[in-house]
Amino acid sequence: MTGSADVYLLDFKYGPGDCTERISDAQDYWEVCTRNHLEAKRHGELMVRVLVLPSNWECCTKPTLEWISETLGGETRVNIMFQYRPEWQAREIPELRRRLTKYEKQKAVRLAKEAGLNNFVT
Repeated sequence: MTGSADVYLLDFKYGPGDCTERISDAQDYWEVCTRNHLEAKRHGELMVRVLVLPSNWECCTKPTLEWISETLGGETRVNIMFQYRPEWQAREIPELRRRLTKYEKQKAVRLAKEAGLNNFVT
């Protein structure tokens, strides 16, 4: 890992709750994802992408943005992504059957500011 990258592009989709297992059957997602983010930080600069999911800002977006600010730092470059589209099996999960609302997008931006993130884009 060391010496081969200037910037590490990392992703978050879920927070530390049960969404990962319920939606994507991804056990240990939070532990693996946060460990990888910390490892990348040891070796270079970060750009972290956070995909905002419908109805999941309290369980996923908020704790993720707070973790980034508290653990990686408020100056970490963050791309808050509103590109979610209900595709494939998303229609089987009630809250994922729709696109994000304007309110949810605004809420995600407020959460980033409240978390102390100073270097984010949407």
